Amino acid sequence: MRVADLELLSAALTAALGALSLSGAVTTARADSPSRPASPPLPLDEARASARAQATGKTVAVAAATTPTESEVAHPNGTFTLTQSVAPVRKYVSGAWKALDDTLVRHSDGSVGPALSTTALTLSGGGRGPLAVMKDHGRSLSLTVPASLGPLPAPTLDGSSATYADVLVGVDLKVTADTQGGFSEVLVVKNAEAASNPALRRLNFPTKTKNVALATDAAGNITAKDATRRTVFSAPAPMMWDSAKGKTDGTVMRSAGKAAGSSVHEPGVGAHIAPVAAAYTAGSIRLTPDAGLLTAPSTVYPLYIDPTYSGAGGTLTSWTWVNSAYPDVSYWKDTSATGMHVGYEGWETPYHKSRAYAKLSVDSRIFGATIIDSHFYATETYAPSCTATPVELWQTDPIDSHTTWNNKPANRS
Repeated sequence: MRVADLELLSAALTAALGALSLSGAVTTARADSPSRPASPPLPLDEARASARAQATGKTVAVAAATTPTESEVAHPNGTFTLTQSVAPVRKYVSGAWKALDDTLVRHSDGSVGPALSTTALTLSGGGRGPLAVMKDHGRSLSLTVPASLGPLPAPTLDGSSATYADVLVGVDLKVTADTQGGFSEVLVVKNAEAASNPALRRLNFPTKTKNVALATDAAGNITAKDATRRTVFSAPAPMMWDSAKGKTDGTVMRSAGKAAGSSVHEPGVGAHIAPVAAAYTAGSIRLTPDAGLLTAPSTVYPLYIDPTYSGAGGTLTSWTWVNSAYPDVSYWKDTSATGMHVGYEGWETPYHKSRAYAKLSVDSRIFGATIIDSHFYATETYAPSCTATPVELWQTDPIDSHTTWNNKPANRS
């Protein structure tokens, strides 16, 4: 689950709890509840699961309690363990719960999409239609590539990524899906000649929406909100980076598979980074890459231009992180491969502090229950040092799509 894989850049972790809101997964064991009438045709409820666990001496799943973000088990001693995830990890399909899978597959109509995602995402199979269509309960957002990049060729699929080769001479378009129905679209500019193409100076992506209103703010954050003003789809202000490599003292630690150099997913150590201006006008999102980074003598190719769109806007859970280097950028429900960042990053510019926040809904079964024990889990995928350092977990005021470094929720004691 990408959004729960936190990138620990140094010591301090700040998570938004709200009312029992925890980052990652929360596991709570609680005392037995009164038995309820058995209903054999239905999945096991707490009463029947607890009875079976006590009779067999083995842990039994409370199948009736399973949701996209929750699972529960009954223990032989009469207690239960409820596990909550900050983002959906499963979906009910054809009479059974199945794990989400962002592997791209081709559909019968030629389009492409993840094998199983929380909300629907359809990617182009080639041609002049939309590049991507995101749907969530009657609400949708579609984006089409600029006319200068079309028609799109049939993509090459590799796991969760689709590569549309040579949309311009020396420029590939790589789209990566995630399990929540979001995606990133990255223009991979391979050389200086490709970067000098006037078509890259301004990129207009035509859009169509249904039951959402699309807008951008002064920082370039992109949001699509429904009639209740709830953010359904969003994208943090887009960025671009090159493949320059900086010098390190050899102490930087990386998880397996995380390269030191830049990739379509993130800038590497020493990469030059610049914001991409974003604005919404007249039915299109206009991206203006940084002209200096496009053609500077110091730019090392390939160069990556990346807006990332997130789905799962209608869920009760939410997450975000903030970055002092980009104090007005909102990373609301960011589903990029880099995960959420926390702590102080002081080993490559721009030096900055980050905080990660997450909120989970409180299951009604917890009210009135006896909480025996509660655990917080977060997977660290990246750290700048081999030395173990403490992290901190705080309760804060609520978070929303407007949460940024300059608009952080206050910590609670």
